[in-house]
Amino acid sequence: MTSGDDTDRRERARKAIRRLAEEHGLQTELTILSERWNTVAELGNSGVIARAATLADLVREDPVDAYHREVHICRELVERGAPVQEPVSDVYVVDGFPISLWRKVDGITAGASIEAMVSSLAEIHRLGADISLDEPWFALIAEGTPHNLQSLSRRGIVDDSTFSRLHDYFSRCLDRITILDPPGGLIHGDAQRKNSMAVGDDCIWIDWEDSCSGPYAWDLACLAMNPAYDDDHVLDLYAEFSGLPRFTNAVLDDLKRLRDLDALMWMMSIQEERELAFQQEATARLQEILAADV
Repeated sequence: MTSGDDTDRRERARKAIRRLAEEHGLQTELTILSERWNTVAELGNSGVIARAATLADLVREDPVDAYHREVHICRELVERGAPVQEPVSDVYVVDGFPISLWRKVDGITAGASIEAMVSSLAEIHRLGADISLDEPWFALIAEGTPHNLQSLSRRGIVDDSTFSRLHDYFSRCLDRITILDPPGGLIHGDAQRKNSMAVGDDCIWIDWEDSCSGPYAWDLACLAMNPAYDDDHVLDLYAEFSGLPRFTNAVLDDLKRLRDLDALMWMMSIQEERELAFQQEATARLQEILAADV
């Protein structure tokens, strides 16, 4: 895909959002909030946020299913009082784009504290413990990573040797997590800082497309990938807020390796449409993983 294709997708996504808004009597003036993997826009001053999957089909097997799962889980969590954004509709598909609608959260400020993020994750894990999903345990990684590797191979982005080495790396890390069997349940799946929003001293979590049943420590690994956060501090905070035994650093380390591989899959999937610096970063991260002794 070229950068021109990327721009065209974003413009078509905006048009799809406007068309959906018009068909449902909503305001059609868009304030674009984000245009990365998803196009996110506020509809006039209606208090409604629209989100369209713009690039997700490059790495997701079924972006529509991911949107449906996200809305279902967030509805369940909202009913339990969990700190998540509230969906206000089912998922629509307009001109090929899955679109979901969300209630705008008032009082948002930048930069939730690490304490607020970990505390809210512990609360979500507790409140969502009885939410069951019709999919295998840790499907995001156990099934998602092999799928993404196969996709990169089919597209000629990785050769057979690289595919084999990455798959071996993935299998070794996942096998150790399976043996250690850390506690888990419903997880966010992509609990990085950009998917949290500060509201006063608290925070809420958005973007639940990667949610699944899996080890709670996965959400901590996603958060701890940020070099601003110390692994031990994150683990100590979660033990304090959740009341669960402290996860070992070995568990967190292997989950961070799997997270790093997952992020690399996404980067490599879109590197051809990005600037040279992005391509160079993807190449450098690939070489780091291939050189790792795990």
